[in-house]
Amino acid sequence: MSNVESLPTPTSTKGRFALRLLVALFGSSIAYLVFPKLGIWPLMFPMLALIYLSGRGLKFWRAALVGLIAGFTFFASQIFWLSMYLGPEPLIALSLLQALIFSVFFGAGSAVVSKLKNKLSGLRFVTCTATVAAIFWVTREWFSGNYPYGGFPWARLVSSQTETPIARLVWLGGMPLADLLIVFVVVFAIELLILKPSLRHVGVAFGSVVALTFLPLILPISAQAEDGTMKIASAQGNANAGLFSNRESGRIYKNHILATERLLESKEPFDVLVWPENAVDLDVFGNPNNYRALKTLVDKINRPLIFGTVTQRDKLYNTSVLWLPEKAITDWYDKTKPVPFAEYVPDRAFWSKVAPDLVGLLSYDFSPGSRDGIFRVDGKKLGTLICFEIAVDDVPRNLVDGGAEVILSQTNNSDFGKSDEAFQQLAIAKLRAIETGRSLVNISTVGPSAVYLADGTEIAALPAFTRGFMNTEVPLRTSKTPAMFVVVPLTWITVLTSIGLILWLLGSNIFTRRRK
Repeated sequence: MSNVESLPTPTSTKGRFALRLLVALFGSSIAYLVFPKLGIWPLMFPMLALIYLSGRGLKFWRAALVGLIAGFTFFASQIFWLSMYLGPEPLIALSLLQALIFSVFFGAGSAVVSKLKNKLSGLRFVTCTATVAAIFWVTREWFSGNYPYGGFPWARLVSSQTETPIARLVWLGGMPLADLLIVFVVVFAIELLILKPSLRHVGVAFGSVVALTFLPLILPISAQAEDGTMKIASAQGNANAGLFSNRESGRIYKNHILATERLLESKEPFDVLVWPENAVDLDVFGNPNNYRALKTLVDKINRPLIFGTVTQRDKLYNTSVLWLPEKAITDWYDKTKPVPFAEYVPDRAFWSKVAPDLVGLLSYDFSPGSRDGIFRVDGKKLGTLICFEIAVDDVPRNLVDGGAEVILSQTNNSDFGKSDEAFQQLAIAKLRAIETGRSLVNISTVGPSAVYLADGTEIAALPAFTRGFMNTEVPLRTSKTPAMFVVVPLTWITVLTSIGLILWLLGSNIFTRRRK
């Protein structure tokens, strides 16, 4: 009997590849359980492990196909809320786009590791493989978050870990560093066990996961006030505020007045009142009656009011307005990152031919603003951003660079009903509080809403689909976290390293073919 291992038959090869596709499908579908609202955070580790193993050892094209399945399932399982009002087409289109991006970087990473296997061995191979996998994952997140049309900066791994010490890593290096370390540790543990499943290696693999989870507790994160405090009230009107809803004009406005009346009845003092995005659904600046009504309201409150509305000037803007008693409007911020295919249609002429019915639903186009989001109230600087901007790395960072001592995140989640979207966004808001070192007030039209301190502690909350208010004294802070200095260079290091590895891979393949 021969000791030589027989070559696999075509049938067995196809069977093993089909098994890989099933592993990719199953592993990535766990994302539904991992991310909020369910948030079963320990499942992130087997999820990542199965996705990695499904492509391990494959060359580019096969790994890319596996990555396509994994990427589509990974995103579709989390963002099914896109289909609530517009049907499955937007969900399929966005998930497929993200899957294509996932596929390219997954295939490239697997191909690079396959090359390294011929050059390295032992612990060096294990460490380099984990590093490559982490770099390509974070580069893929950066690319997905920026391209095309500004990207879709969603579904980052650390946003599933907001209830664990791992979330504290964003204080040190933002979401890129957190996800880099998460992927490194998971792949390192897997490769170590494959190298030699000894008791010692099991201990090291388990220890690395434990270290990732609990070592962030030693980070010196502070939420103490550095420039006094401010009592910030926020109102959640619980109105039918969806972009595609049939609602009575002014109903959102009236609901937020009702929530504000509850605040005033409480007799609790406050320094500033914040209403969410789209809270004033009336033409305030073109209609004198609406203008006078709002002025009367703010004069009655006798405190500054920050509210979201739509303004029409030279163009159409999604705007946050600062209105002071006795002075009316004194400052405003126009959303700088409007959401493609939700707030405007890029390349409208082209997409109108591809999907005329869907594009036709969005008859308007919001333009990006150019003003900063810093509002000055009682000598303090309040930074404001609007809705999905909480997920865009440079928006909160620009507020901190502009001197913001607290961050106000005004949002409207009404279009997504009781789905996971609002909970996923709230998780990102908590991470931004830790990353920026600022208290953060996340106020929604329908909720859930919450207030976080700079260490991620939740100090107030409103459940979804209730009318109410929060009135919290938050510390004002001026210092910058390490993340404010680390995120940009770290991101570019990973991106440029990935480009370098891809060029090395291409060059190596060309050289090998020519030599043959």
